[in-house]
Amino acid sequence: MSLLDKAREDFRSILEDNHQSGFGIPVILEGPTGARYGEDESIIGQGSDIGILIDPGTGISARGRSAEISLSIYTLNSKGINFKELKSGWKVISNDPQGNSNNFRVKDFDPDQTLGAVKLILEVLNVSNA
Repeated sequence: MSLLDKAREDFRSILEDNHQSGFGIPVILEGPTGARYGEDESIIGQGSDIGILIDPGTGISARGRSAEISLSIYTLNSKGINFKELKSGWKVISNDPQGNSNNFRVKDFDPDQTLGAVKLILEVLNVSNA
């Protein structure tokens, strides 16, 4: 196994760690046709959903919402999902720490094809606890 292969394996293991010590977030992906992925066997990633942003011009906190999740390209491929198609009409469903379901639309993505991950930049569709 090459050093790059080992790095990819380690990165995927960290990205998808949702054990007690990990920060993995289970998600369901819903395609434009309504097909859902991750319901039977979880798709796990690392993400953030932040409600207060910093205005770069003033340095003052401002109301806003920034959400994203990073997923393994290898896991997506194993589910039959081409990450390059995730931009058009895909949704991401996840639960917040209180167990409320949040629905997001994929706005854009940033792939890291060296390590095999893709960061999905999300837009809030609806939040059950809002």
